[in-house]
Amino acid sequence: MKKKTKIISGIVFIILIGVILFFINAFEGNPISKFLADRSAKIYIEETYPGMEFTKSSYSVKTGKYHVLIKSPISIDTHFGISISLMGDIYSDSYEEKVLSKWNTYNRIDREYMDIVRTIFDSDDFIYESDMGFGYLILKDEDIEELEIDKIYDMKELGRMSGDIVLEIKDEEVNAKRASEILLNVKDIFDET
Repeated sequence: MKKKTKIISGIVFIILIGVILFFINAFEGNPISKFLADRSAKIYIEETYPGMEFTKSSYSVKTGKYHVLIKSPISIDTHFGISISLMGDIYSDSYEEKVLSKWNTYNRIDREYMDIVRTIFDSDDFIYESDMGFGYLILKDEDIEELEIDKIYDMKELGRMSGDIVLEIKDEEVNAKRASEILLNVKDIFDET
């Protein structure tokens, strides 16, 4: 009887370990796949993007793949990623989608504009009470194509041409005349900044 109990206990233990390893693998990946992903990424990046810096691979539960972030040490807009299968095959490369399409450049200048607007709204000199206020750039596809990677743009001019501001103001007087006064005043604040 003791021998049968030991065998059953051993089988239950092995199954339990197997289940635990299955869940760890599902959420963290496995060391062999990580090794293959890191090795494939290193070879691919050194051949395709020499001189670029890159992170170690990290496993994504969502995609079931490993991801590596790549960036240029000299270009603020050159950063992208690659995805690698569990077997170490390069699955996707976002260089064209993020860098060549100028998506990163657009995102950078959009964040700069958002920061400028946020700074104005958070300033002690901003006289209006607001719970919501932000700004963003609206650029057409052809405008994005005209952007230059790594170029430092005149954000004041770009904001004047393509900036959009959303602002909710609390005021005791609610009518069209008061709204137009506030809008003109806000415009003056932005023109002076």
